[in-house]
Amino acid sequence: MGATIKATLAVVLALAMGAVAQARAGALDVGGCPDGRVCFWKQADYNGDRQTEGTNHEEQNLTLGAYDRSAKNRFANRWVAIKEVSGTTLECIGPGGEDPDLPGAADYFRVKSPSDPC
Repeated sequence: MGATIKATLAVVLALAMGAVAQARAGALDVGGCPDGRVCFWKQADYNGDRQTEGTNHEEQNLTLGAYDRSAKNRFANRWVAIKEVSGTTLECIGPGGEDPDLPGAADYFRVKSPSDPC
């Protein structure tokens, strides 16, 4: 009986360790942003659902929608302007930059061309 309990505990412990490792890996992936993209999150500190944008819509105002709480710029040579609904620029995130808590009035973003920094 003692051996059966030990074997059961070993299985439970192994399953728990695997769940912890998987949760940690998932947590690391949440805040990631691939090179050559700008990423936006629904929550501050790069939490929640994420959306990404490349250069397909360069120099166009694009809506942030619900993805308006945090951002990372992973372009090597492009700035990303964060704008309010009137079009006024609230801030610019430089190449490789990030902001864990975007301004509350953030409504739009614009991927700038390499020759047009903020």
